[in-house]
Amino acid sequence: MPDEASGADVAVRILSNAGKDPHIDLYWSFLYNEGVSKVAKVLQRDQSILGISLGMNYISSVGANSLAVCLMVNRTLKAMHLPNNHFGDKGAVAIAGALIENTSLEDLDMRDCQVRTFRNSASNRVKERVAPLRRKGAPDASGRRAQRGSVGIPPPDSW
Repeated sequence: MPDEASGADVAVRILSNAGKDPHIDLYWSFLYNEGVSKVAKVLQRDQSILGISLGMNYISSVGANSLAVCLMVNRTLKAMHLPNNHFGDKGAVAIAGALIENTSLEDLDMRDCQVRTFRNSASNRVKERVAPLRRKGAPDASGRRAQRGSVGIPPPDSW
């Protein structure tokens, strides 16, 4: 297994050269919290990145908090995919809480991140902000399936 530093350094180099591709895929890059913190700092400065995939990177609530801070600053990021990490409710609430300030994010994927009791631990303001982000494949009010947008937490009507 690669060490944390090498994954973080590679991620920062990729992000630094991201001008040509506004969507960055760092899925399974062994970033851990240290690497995700570095990525979050780059995303705070770089407003050209529109989407990022950080799935399977061993992100805990510490890394999720770094991403939450990033989301409070970055107003151009439209999609953040974080599936298969282990930040749990604490990290999910931090990220969702940042969405009160950030209204640009349209697509959030937190599937399989050990989120168990989000509906009990999130405030009403957080739930209201997350509610418009539809789950991938979930039907909207007209019965059509969503083409964009995903939230890896239970839909608001089940809260």
